Amino acid sequence: MSKDLIVKDNKLIEAKYSLSTLQQKVLLQAIAKIEPTDTKFIYKFNIMEFAEAVDLKGSKTIYNQMATICDQLIKLPNLCIKTKDDGFKYINWVASAEYIPKEAIVEVEFSQKLMPYLIELKEQFTTYYLANVMQLKSSFSIRIFELLKQYEKLKKRTIKLEDFRQLVGTTEIDKNGEIIKEDYPLYANFKSRVILPAQKELKQKTDIYFNFKEIKEGRKVVAIEFEILENIKNKNKIQNTIDFEQMSLYIIQLQEEFKKKTKVDIKYEVLEKLVKEKGFSTVKKYIDNWEKFKHQSIKNVLGFFIIAVTKDFDIPTEQKAKHSDFEQREYTEEELQHLYANYLKE
Repeated sequence: MSKDLIVKDNKLIEAKYSLSTLQQKVLLQAIAKIEPTDTKFIYKFNIMEFAEAVDLKGSKTIYNQMATICDQLIKLPNLCIKTKDDGFKYINWVASAEYIPKEAIVEVEFSQKLMPYLIELKEQFTTYYLANVMQLKSSFSIRIFELLKQYEKLKKRTIKLEDFRQLVGTTEIDKNGEIIKEDYPLYANFKSRVILPAQKELKQKTDIYFNFKEIKEGRKVVAIEFEILENIKNKNKIQNTIDFEQMSLYIIQLQEEFKKKTKVDIKYEVLEKLVKEKGFSTVKKYIDNWEKFKHQSIKNVLGFFIIAVTKDFDIPTEQKAKHSDFEQREYTEEELQHLYANYLKE
């Protein structure tokens, strides 16, 4: 995970479509796995990682929901993207979507025609951290966030009300221009069910928020003028969350590497405490150089490892080096067991 950055061509940001909140989040979770120069179209993510991001950790229904969502993604209506000649292109979101129970992962294969709007983008694109939207409860809030994030540097955006309804998905029009869906046709209802809740959610949970002004012709609202503001408090909070999540992944990687090197499991909490005390690079150094300590008769691997890191043991330069060559005392089996048992209690 490269800090779960979402990168979208602005044409995709302004595409017209209607998705549920969970559908949007599943697609965004997969999009966050894309690297700028990818040539593949298939992306996987762990369901528990997703559940934690959307605040559904421990939910007993998340697995069934994933199976349902994968089925829904295949059947989604095409999204409508405006072309350079003012025409419209209709594109499938995904070629396939699969829930794999044994591995607890979701695999999303984006359609080939969608990928140019997600990779190798050099101009006219929008980026934001996934953490901004995964806690949003409303699908409208996610869409409004993206539409305003696109204009964040300009600090203002005016959108015709008719277009705005289509962009957030409350109104859908077919290829012939006929309305096939129209939720909240009265502006007062649209305002109270779409705009105001999104305004509240963005201010509470994302790194931008907005004020808005209604533009009228006579008494009729014809457009919305948004003032886009930086949400410093949330921006710092989101960055701290991202940094913590990134470090968590690094610690999990250390766990896996430790087991490969030593054939022994180590608790996440132990590694986390060692990283906080001594730094990630120091802990990694001792794991990377573990084989150099094999000349010593290490019966309690976990205890010895903690001592080595916390006491800054010298790393032998040769695997056959003798313990007496280094300024570090031996610890008894009883001392090592006691150390590991009590390390987290200190």
